[in-house]
Amino acid sequence: MIGVDDLRVSFGTVVALDGVSVSVARGEWVALIGPNGAGKTTMLRAIGGIFGSAGGISLAGVPARRLSHRRRARLIAYVPQHPRLPAEMSGLDYVLLGRTPHLGYFAVESRDDHRICLDLLDRMGLTDMAGRRLATMSGGEAQRLVLARALAQQAPILLLDEPTSALDLGRRVDALELVDELRKERSLTVISAIHDLTLAGQFADRLVLLDRGRVAADGAPSAVLRDDLLSGTFGTGVGVLRTPDGELAVISHRSGQSAARKR
Repeated sequence: MIGVDDLRVSFGTVVALDGVSVSVARGEWVALIGPNGAGKTTMLRAIGGIFGSAGGISLAGVPARRLSHRRRARLIAYVPQHPRLPAEMSGLDYVLLGRTPHLGYFAVESRDDHRICLDLLDRMGLTDMAGRRLATMSGGEAQRLVLARALAQQAPILLLDEPTSALDLGRRVDALELVDELRKERSLTVISAIHDLTLAGQFADRLVLLDRGRVAADGAPSAVLRDDLLSGTFGTGVGVLRTPDGELAVISHRSGQSAARKR
């Protein structure tokens, strides 16, 4: 569904991505992990066509450079890390923006468009936000609304850049469960950047570990969430535990020196 071949992105003299190659099958969930500055957001934005890049990107078997803006919008729904939220817009009107790629010129949203968006608000626990202004919402409520807008787009490819960073732990799991549920219902292809490595391992089929713009590891969560790989990328304070039910949990260790200073 998505092919990335020798992707390279530079900002002046700074190399953000350096020869990254990754393929993602239809219906697969791939999580991009890595420290700050590793290239996760840059990769998502390059795939989404937000800025130019060198190398090859294909979407649904078609080179991305051949796709019109409208066609690309029908293929990809993108949730940025810091979305712009019009303060006076209502929750429902904001989610309805996700239907824009499906409307003809000068067309207005149909009853079916409203039904799709209201259903998503309900599934996200945001029904009472439909008539509220965005300015009155908490960061967590707004973030769930941004995710609902992307899902309303009904694109086969979903790009998520830290989609749950403003949510508490319970809401994070709920939001990702919904993404996973809709992925299975619609055969969505998902690429997400997630700082929480435990959650990334719980939900993604594959993890791609980026380090300084290159792929350091690519594989199943059990193959990538390993002490040796993570400590080499994030530092020696990172460790991996296996819970009694077999799930992997990534934890941080206090250094002996810092612990001693606090005694």
